Amino acid sequence: MNIDPPWSADEIAALRDALVQQRMSAGQAAAHLTAMFRRNFTRNMVIGKAKRLGIEMRGGAPAWRASMDARMAKRLASASPAPKPRPSRAKGVAPAPSGAAVVAFNADWRPRRLSLLELKVGDCRYPLGDPRDDDFAFCGAPAPIDKPYCPHCARLAYDSQADRAEARKKYREARGMPA
Repeated sequence: MNIDPPWSADEIAALRDALVQQRMSAGQAAAHLTAMFRRNFTRNMVIGKAKRLGIEMRGGAPAWRASMDARMAKRLASASPAPKPRPSRAKGVAPAPSGAAVVAFNADWRPRRLSLLELKVGDCRYPLGDPRDDDFAFCGAPAPIDKPYCPHCARLAYDSQADRAEARKKYREARGMPA
């Protein structure tokens, strides 16, 4: 176990000067102290000692971050309303129907209720019921070859972008964060 020697009064004074007067970051102060005293100072040593001494360090994000945040806020303020959803490019899957089409599609959905051993390539693998029950089965409806679920079960299994956006909005509002 490598234990560093205790800080001398000169090192503490130089640390205080670097952090308070010169407004250096912890990494810069560590490099400065290492060069001054010919002893290895790490960023974590500087942070720990500064906290124990109650020295206020230059906090917050780096200077470039503030300008980037300002540019992003300006971009978001001048942005057009919500972008139009792009059509699905997946092979063999039509874009998700909306409104009345969903009701009609749900009425036509007929699960075949297959066991695990009866499933074949192109069968929907969405589980129906509790696996511990005797009547547990998989949907088995026709699914695209490269997808595990039929379009109906895919809507049940995956959140839409709108659902995720609504969840993020509620999360931010509950914590008083900007939308």
